Amino acid sequence: MVTGTGAGEGVSALLDSGEPSAVALIAPEDGQVLTYAQLASRIEALARLLAGAGVRRGDRVAVALPNGPECIELLLAVMWLGAAAAPLNSA
Repeated sequence: MVTGTGAGEGVSALLDSGEPSAVALIAPEDGQVLTYAQLASRIEALARLLAGAGVRRGDRVAVALPNGPECIELLLAVMWLGAAAAPLNSA
């Protein structure tokens, strides 16, 4: 699925641990379900966007999102790049 480098290898291992069609995440607010394949695809896309914006290994990224799937996806994408996420949500 997703191939991380360095620190991102843990995220890759997490995503590769489940069957692609198995449920990886369920949002308690609305019941949204993401499979491992869907989650990996979203994380990879976010990581590409972040890298395109200049985020590199060792950088710090502030994340200001409410708790939910989008926040989890962004945190994992930041970690996949080897950067450090700093969640700033109020919840």
